[in-house]
Amino acid sequence: MIGPRNLESRSFICICATDSDCKSSIGIYDIDKSWSLNPTYIHRYTAPGLIAGCSSTDSMMLSTLECYYSNSSCLSILMNYTKQRYYFNVEHPSWFDVRPLIYDPTLSRFPPNSPILTIAKEIMIERWNLSFSYSRFYESCAPNYCTYSERIRPTIVEVIIKSVSMIGGIILLLRLVTPLLIKFIFFLLTKINMRQEQQQQQQEEEEEEQQQQQGNY
Repeated sequence: MIGPRNLESRSFICICATDSDCKSSIGIYDIDKSWSLNPTYIHRYTAPGLIAGCSSTDSMMLSTLECYYSNSSCLSILMNYTKQRYYFNVEHPSWFDVRPLIYDPTLSRFPPNSPILTIAKEIMIERWNLSFSYSRFYESCAPNYCTYSERIRPTIVEVIIKSVSMIGGIILLLRLVTPLLIKFIFFLLTKINMRQEQQQQQQEEEEEEQQQQQGNY
């Protein structure tokens, strides 16, 4: 098989280096070198739906699958030709049979001549189910119960790491809380001292008043 190539003139119709959209039909050719410097390509068969592009991806996306369906003789022709070439080039050959595709319009919305690019754009989905129910989806997926068991055996390294982490956390907590606690204690002591001084001053004033009253009598 060779391409891109013009089937009638047996000459290349485009060059991928200058035209990235270069493409042509894929065919089977026999090469007749004889004694000429330029070999002659003898066209034997054109595979329907198969396109040769500038890359493997382009060739696949531009081609169709019609050659591989049961209503076409293309697949058997390609397999027979490939089988002959394979047996001719391999010392101990082993072969396999390929079954053709079967098209059923009731099951597939893509006809055999649909480009693979079109099928890929449709994400290869035959039919979208537009009826949905979140409650049914939840009921079908929600479990009745969920349990699991796990046995944990900490290693010495894990115990040391956890202990150091706990000690570090306690030290950090004390560094944050201790200044506030000391300020609060000093605030309480100041309040207590002020109350004691006020009570003592009040008692002294009352005693002076009593002494003044007794002196007047």
